[in-house]
Amino acid sequence: DILDTTPPVIPQEDGFTITTRPLSCSAIVNLPQLNITDNCNEIKKVVINVTTDGQPNGVINNNGGSLDLEVGTHLITYTAIDQCLNQSDMSFEVVVRDNTDPVAICDQFNTVSIREDGQSFITAQSIDDGSYDACGDVTLKIRRMSDPCNTGQDLDWFDSVDFCCLDANTQPMIALLVTDKGGNTNICMVSVNVQDKINPTI
Repeated sequence: DILDTTPPVIPQEDGFTITTRPLSCSAIVNLPQLNITDNCNEIKKVVINVTTDGQPNGVINNNGGSLDLEVGTHLITYTAIDQCLNQSDMSFEVVVRDNTDPVAICDQFNTVSIREDGQSFITAQSIDDGSYDACGDVTLKIRRMSDPCNTGQDLDWFDSVDFCCLDANTQPMIALLVTDKGGNTNICMVSVNVQDKINPTI
């Protein structure tokens, strides 16, 4: 008997990275039609399987095609079978990244009152007005643009910032930093009306 035991030859494809679509957490990935050859006869079947985090995430019953893939690393495997049922596989990775900045939305007005101890504070959540990202949750940090109280809160980002008597009856600018899961950031700013409603004591 003359047998064909040689599997098809699939050219190696390099992996690549693609960015998500605007206002979306996924990307349309166009997988190429490869020049798959066999030493003896025609290719019977080509299947493309997509695996994400070890779990099946899509199948294309064709040599090439398009898939909608979410943020993450995806293993793309081409499987070719010839007329004698010899099989070969070729895999590469497609990385989908979120390179789109989140949307930062600050309150238009914000007011805080100095307490009897001469101090007060404001949190990042209290000046946020619905900041969001298409790919999920965001984290919020704030900082002062100037710091007459000398707390160092104009140099780094914090969950909240403090005010003192030197801020009374002023409107200091506060910056809100919005960060998404991909590490992309955006900033908005708001002026805070710092009020002193404590009566003096004689």
